[in-house]
Amino acid sequence: MRLALLSFFTLIHLFLSAQTSLRDAFATRTQVVPKIDGKINDACWNEAKVNTDFITVQPAYGKPSAFKTETRVLYDNTALYIAAYLFDNEPTKIYTDITERDNLGRADRFELGLDTYNDDLNGYKLIVSAANVQFDGRHLSGDFDDSWDGVWQSNVSINVDGWSVEMRIPFSMIRFPKKEVQDWGIQFVRMVSRTGELSTWSPVNPKIDGIVNQWGNLKGVEGVKPPLRLALSPYVAGYSDNVPITYNPASYNQSFSYNGGMDIKYGVNESYTIDATLIPDFGQVQSDNIVRNLSPFEVRYDERRPFFTEGTELFNRGEIFYSRRIGARPRNYLYGDEIASEEEIVRNPAHSQLYNATKFSGRNNNKTGIGILNAIAAPTFAVVRNKLTGVERKVQTDVLTNYNVLVVDQLLKNYSSISLTNTNVWRDGSERDANVTAASFSLRDKTNTYEMKGLGAVSKLWDSQLTTKEQLGMNYNIGFNKVSGLWQYELAHGIVGRYFNPNDLGLLFNNNIINNALTVRYFDFNATPKRNYWLSEMSFNYINRYNPTSFQELKMSAFTEYQMKNFSSITFATESELTYYNDYYEPRTFGRKFNRVPFYFGMLRYQSDTRKKYVFNFALLGAESPIPNDPYYGFDFGTTLNFVKKFRINFQSMVRFDHKSFGFVTNIDENIVIGSRDIKTVDNVLTINYAFNSKPILCGEFDITGT
Repeated sequence: MRLALLSFFTLIHLFLSAQTSLRDAFATRTQVVPKIDGKINDACWNEAKVNTDFITVQPAYGKPSAFKTETRVLYDNTALYIAAYLFDNEPTKIYTDITERDNLGRADRFELGLDTYNDDLNGYKLIVSAANVQFDGRHLSGDFDDSWDGVWQSNVSINVDGWSVEMRIPFSMIRFPKKEVQDWGIQFVRMVSRTGELSTWSPVNPKIDGIVNQWGNLKGVEGVKPPLRLALSPYVAGYSDNVPITYNPASYNQSFSYNGGMDIKYGVNESYTIDATLIPDFGQVQSDNIVRNLSPFEVRYDERRPFFTEGTELFNRGEIFYSRRIGARPRNYLYGDEIASEEEIVRNPAHSQLYNATKFSGRNNNKTGIGILNAIAAPTFAVVRNKLTGVERKVQTDVLTNYNVLVVDQLLKNYSSISLTNTNVWRDGSERDANVTAASFSLRDKTNTYEMKGLGAVSKLWDSQLTTKEQLGMNYNIGFNKVSGLWQYELAHGIVGRYFNPNDLGLLFNNNIINNALTVRYFDFNATPKRNYWLSEMSFNYINRYNPTSFQELKMSAFTEYQMKNFSSITFATESELTYYNDYYEPRTFGRKFNRVPFYFGMLRYQSDTRKKYVFNFALLGAESPIPNDPYYGFDFGTTLNFVKKFRINFQSMVRFDHKSFGFVTNIDENIVIGSRDIKTVDNVLTINYAFNSKPILCGEFDITGT
């Protein structure tokens, strides 16, 4: 504890910093709007200053780019205009594969980065491929969100000495401060796919943590005002649900429904935006690849609903928000064994219908981020019919529920931040309510080399089935990290209390643990005659039960990745339980444990050069323990066939064999039955893409999974 406090106050003492000198680009105001055709032949471009002299990031950092690139910046009262000429002595070899939006494939590309608040943490990324396919997303405090989609223009031209691109970024698409003189961060990036060279206008050193903090400065944008931002999107939809009720024999519950509603986006001011969806329908969203779960833990599925993926970065600060809880399967969903034998299920909604959902989010000139999300789910009812009399009755499967998330996040100097997050779930009547509050911080020194970070959270439940003691829980963790340089490390300590439970609006797999962790990383991006880079990492975790205190496990994991000069790579990963350990989760009963033996797992993976028309990867893996004849082994195989610029097929296969896998079967009175089982898992996914042009695309995915 003394060491932690000393480190904390040392970081505070080093808080004020002087930044490394960054490059400057200049924007020129124009009275003539350039035609966005990719040709850069409008006279107004001659008035703009040229930015050039790109520096490589890969395969080797710090060298002058082998390909000359020139960029220019113009603006008027409505938009920012970008022109880039990407010289290439072999224009016929430029990769111009056509793919769907936000998937650039192998194509050459040009990238623009904009940090409109110049906070060195958050920024917009806009990419155009040589086939004019757009990719956009947002850098968010060290993470990247590719679910964000903006509305902007681009066009490209393939020329005799390279290719060129023009972009128009409307000010209505981006947020920026309301002031006379703008001070933005900016970055230009170029990727030449056939050589694998990635270069940037403002150098990005891979040994320094962070990306946006290494962007250059954009000067000259003056006298622009944030415009009105308002968008209305009405819709109507109809769909059918076919949900399995039983597996053996197989039976399904089929239901039909239709819906209509509207999405609204309104810019309150230059900093904050309100997004609302009225009577939302998410039936058109890509479905999950359902997993037959044999583990004691819930399966985490990715969020695919646009409302909950776009502009929600603030809400993840406290690690207590899982958006899939909103509109999820009703808590008392009927599986068939709750009704009489002479009854059948006629209608059984698989998801709770939302009345509405609203979020208010943004960051002001003082770098204060505020996020408020609220959603109301309607009561849900199933319909059951008596097969003998035909009489139907309603069964309530969920009650009226209000979900709320509140976040305040303050950015500080040196890429540091503090935040406070609260989640609240209110349910009608006597049903359970929940509230969780979390505070977190991240403090870095003036060189962006060392970081101290921490989080503390408290959960409170109102549930008549729990005692007063069981309704209140706590969680905290603290860590000291070296985040830049050739060698990096993390030292962390955390406790998740026995009664800490954020799962009404969050996702926590296990509580009641004390975790001490050490991670060491080695990043070598200095290319040699035999390789492009070499990455390695090793972690140790010593975990105890918190209450009552007892040993749980000591485990180690490691991986190393080595990319060769031909851009193929080899990865080796291993994971081991170093001693006999106690599994407190498989028995599915608190206070009981299953004694498990040590095991040793290893995986070797090869990835071919992803720039080629034919790309493949394969992996061999296996594990062993002291128990005789209980091998675990498997293999992965994947391939991508780029037949022509518009047509691509991808196939991924995973096979696993687990002999003598011990797992929970059932309870018999006070006894827990653990069985030995042989598990074979096969997962095959085939994806076919055909692009008519750089805008619409036809694609299909076929997923066959068995366990």
